[in-house]
Amino acid sequence: MLGTLLNILDGVSYGMIIFPAAGAFAGLGPMGVSMFFVSAILAQVIYSAGASGFEGANGSMMIEVVPFFHILANLIAADIGDGKRSEIIATTLVAFAFSSMLTGNLLGFFPRHILVGCIGGVGIFLIITGLTVCTRMPEDDFALSFATFKFLVLKASNLVLWAPAFALAVLLRVITHRWHHQLILPIYFIVIFAVFYTVVVAAGLDLHMLRMEGWLFDIETSEESWYNFYTYYNFGKTQWGPLWATLPTQFALLFFNILHPPLNVPALAVSLGEDVDTNKELVAHGYSNLLAGFLGTVPNYLVYVNTLLFYRVGGLTRVSGFMLAGATALLLFIGTGPIAYIPVMVVGALIFVLGIDLVKEALWDTRQRVNRLEYITIVSIMIVMTVWDFVIGVFFGIIISCFIFFGTITHIEDTIRMLVEDAAFQRNPIQFLVLDMRLCAGVDLSAAEAFVRIQRMLAAKRIVLVFCGITATSNVGQALESVGLFEMEDVEVFGTMNEAMEWTENAYLRAWFLSAKAETKPIMLPGRQDTIDLAIRESLPSSPRRNQLRDVGGRTFPSPDRELPEDKEPYNTLLQAFSSYGPVDREVFRPIASYLERLALPEGFVLWRAQDIEQIV
Repeated sequence: MLGTLLNILDGVSYGMIIFPAAGAFAGLGPMGVSMFFVSAILAQVIYSAGASGFEGANGSMMIEVVPFFHILANLIAADIGDGKRSEIIATTLVAFAFSSMLTGNLLGFFPRHILVGCIGGVGIFLIITGLTVCTRMPEDDFALSFATFKFLVLKASNLVLWAPAFALAVLLRVITHRWHHQLILPIYFIVIFAVFYTVVVAAGLDLHMLRMEGWLFDIETSEESWYNFYTYYNFGKTQWGPLWATLPTQFALLFFNILHPPLNVPALAVSLGEDVDTNKELVAHGYSNLLAGFLGTVPNYLVYVNTLLFYRVGGLTRVSGFMLAGATALLLFIGTGPIAYIPVMVVGALIFVLGIDLVKEALWDTRQRVNRLEYITIVSIMIVMTVWDFVIGVFFGIIISCFIFFGTITHIEDTIRMLVEDAAFQRNPIQFLVLDMRLCAGVDLSAAEAFVRIQRMLAAKRIVLVFCGITATSNVGQALESVGLFEMEDVEVFGTMNEAMEWTENAYLRAWFLSAKAETKPIMLPGRQDTIDLAIRESLPSSPRRNQLRDVGGRTFPSPDRELPEDKEPYNTLLQAFSSYGPVDREVFRPIASYLERLALPEGFVLWRAQDIEQIV
């Protein structure tokens, strides 16, 4: 029920604005809602069928690409010209479907702060869209000018249309900042809906008049079937020249589309405490969008917020995902006629909420998580998108990233993943992974979040992540601290490599002492009359890592009760040096003792210098 309600709210809010509201596209809001639901159902079925590693994954239309859709539609309309509505709509639908097929591609990594700037630009666009939806202002007429300010603020009839919706969005964010229950959002909008019609009934207001004045959507007579948008497809009327002219915008849209999975998937995995294969999610993203393109609808993706809420209320199985797909299909078959009775302020508030959230994510949430240059980049992208053009803003971000970004973290992450894969880990289990950061000049937001993914991957194998060569006040240390990495379990930080190695060696020494203690002294468990050997307790449950940790002392140090020859040195030292390579036969090592002499050297004595070694070599 929660998943279906979220799809209703998203479908009504963003499906209605897939097409521009004016010109040749006037009145196509219900068709956009149908396309939204078709794309959401396709994504949901593919994810629930096993393509996604998240069993309760929620798929939906990619609402952040709406600005690109408006650009595509307006470019096509301007190129074809007035008086050819059917040609414009047919070409636009083909362009939308083509964007879905282009999205069926894969991309592994891209700087996070560039996408954050794009997300902030989308947030501003959605706030502007909320203003135009509430006031029925043509989107093309919106400009950052005093005339727009007069229209929205100084004209009372328009102010009362958008101000309540904006106030409701702000109030919702104030409420959710203090209370975090997952049912707050759906209940909040249900209450708004109920209060609105309570006032209508109590005051005896006429729905037709309210619709004429802009309080309800003006689609009262719409009785279109859900598949009506297919009737607009006409390849004979599709203008291929204007379609090819939109390729720069299509590639900008593609860039934005395929960046979501590499960022949403790890974030969702952290929130849910699950470890999933990002490559698998990328493939699922590609399949769902290829199918959406072939079936003539808009791009889709794995929705972070909806999936998180779905999990929290018990949507933990693929069966629940199929149930959500079926309920959404039922909504699709019912049709879009009931939209005429949804208050505009409900939709406007939803659009404002998402816009505010995205702007907050870009400007407020990142202020302590990125360095100054990255933050300037984020703000610059948002300004370029708002003042000039959305596509120009995207390419502006790409150009900036080519100068300030070097994606070495991908190689590090892949290398570490190979070390802890099951086959490699069985052959060579490890207890500590030490990363020397001395030569690291800086860590951007993308790399810092990649280290969070690395920590989760290592924690699943109970491996301790050890950083050295950094301090809490260094640039690298502050970058890692900004994502909360140092607050996680099984993460240690040291100033030098020597300190890190000494700490890990001490951990092995403690394991040996515990093992030696267990050989001679049983322990009594509280509340029990029997005893249990500590070595046995340490080995439960058994694993390659635990076995290695327990046995390392026995391989490196002689047992207290082990028989030693009368001349304990240098044999004892030889035993420590060579026992890690296998069983030590004292008879084999006994002749070596005659070639070794014990020397007492003063503090600070130099054994050799680097240049001496080079000369010998």
